[in-house]
Amino acid sequence: MDIPQNSIFRKREGAYQSYSFQNEGGSVHVILLDTRYFKDPPVRKNGQYVKDASIDILGAEQWAWFEKELNKNADVTIIANGIQIIPEEHRYEKWANYPSSRGRLLELLESVDSKVILLSGDRHIGEISQMKLPSGKVITEITSSGMTHTYNGLLEESNRHRKGEFTNELNYGLLRLGADDCILELRGDNNSLLQSIKF
Repeated sequence: MDIPQNSIFRKREGAYQSYSFQNEGGSVHVILLDTRYFKDPPVRKNGQYVKDASIDILGAEQWAWFEKELNKNADVTIIANGIQIIPEEHRYEKWANYPSSRGRLLELLESVDSKVILLSGDRHIGEISQMKLPSGKVITEITSSGMTHTYNGLLEESNRHRKGEFTNELNYGLLRLGADDCILELRGDNNSLLQSIKF
């Protein structure tokens, strides 16, 4: 990953990190969360994930770091992690299985002044989800998975936050960040446009 040997990222537990970018068009703050290292084991019943408010996904140290990162000024804040944050209904691994952690994250996002884009994967499908927080702030999540294989046997799945349809074609996500708006795209073979949303 070309992380320098003297980087602070190598001196702490977990793989969370952040990067800031700026040009004449604006500024972007990218936050990469580690949703594996500190995570409490998920609760399962009869082989299925179930919600449990007593378990945590980020750990105290990463939560403290994350809150400080969200206070940094940017036009767009991108938060990337391995599992979906917005979708609640599917039976696989997701933030909704950790309702206290998910609620805490969504509450923190209420205070972020910039546009918020969530990036996730690990579903073997592609979809775009969007939800309005109690304050009226809208957050958008693009799930891209994967470039080599997908779950093409999945024909339907509930997600009340989904915009449009999901795709089980090979796909990747593309963000187009402009001064006035952001465009999120799912693209497939030969750069074909599968889905797009502007906000």
